[in-house]
Amino acid sequence: KDSGTIADPFGDSVPCMGRLILAFWEDRIWAMPDTVVGRAYAAGGVAVDSHMEFVCGGRGSHFTICKVGASAGPDVNADVLDRTRDHMRSAAAGAFNFLARFSMVKDGPDAWIRYSTKTNFPYYLKRIVDCNGEQVQPHWDQFISRGTATPVSQPDVFGHGGDVRSHVAPVPDDLFVRESTVGTCRKDTGGRCRFFGCYSDRNSQCVNGQCVCKADACAQDGICGGHCHRHTGSSCSFSNCGLTGGSCENGLCICPVGQCSQSGKCIR
Repeated sequence: KDSGTIADPFGDSVPCMGRLILAFWEDRIWAMPDTVVGRAYAAGGVAVDSHMEFVCGGRGSHFTICKVGASAGPDVNADVLDRTRDHMRSAAAGAFNFLARFSMVKDGPDAWIRYSTKTNFPYYLKRIVDCNGEQVQPHWDQFISRGTATPVSQPDVFGHGGDVRSHVAPVPDDLFVRESTVGTCRKDTGGRCRFFGCYSDRNSQCVNGQCVCKADACAQDGICGGHCHRHTGSSCSFSNCGLTGGSCENGLCICPVGQCSQSGKCIR
């Protein structure tokens, strides 16, 4: 954190580019076996409102190293009970992260290797379908090979390791991906108000002991807010966005990532 860099288990380091905290209920990255254990794992993570934290770095616009671990969730000012609960979550997450020590290193355009406890227990993450729903080869054919295909062996981007297995792992016939039960607009901020009111920073209301957002707002990182619009409403040519705080993109004044347009100006 102090150096602004992130390192893989082999000592390679790159500039840190930021972090993402992902609520378990909206994580649809992984497909899991459709078994009693798989379903219980999915339900349990949602019930305790667990989070995953990715801290990633690289060069240019491409990530090459990510540290992955459990998280208590985003930092939000809260009352005593909320803070006590978050401290307990943080302690549990810290213990898990200390034991697991997950690191992910890029292994190609559509593949990563996740290491546990430094360089042990490599776990191979490969994209099999792209954002357009198209199959990604050769990973798709390996995925449906019932464990008989030989993986493409190449070292990671720093020249270490690679998928050196004699064959890929077999995949169960039935898989499932978690489906959000709240759609794209979550109302529950994670705050509780059975004994105290909702902390003002959440901009929420107390309903049945939960701090939830009103009809026109959604919960993001524990706080209620409206949908963020980055277009200031102004048009431009080249760079004349004036005092809006935005930059000219395709003839429109657009706020930087992380800022929203309010009354024609970009604010954080």
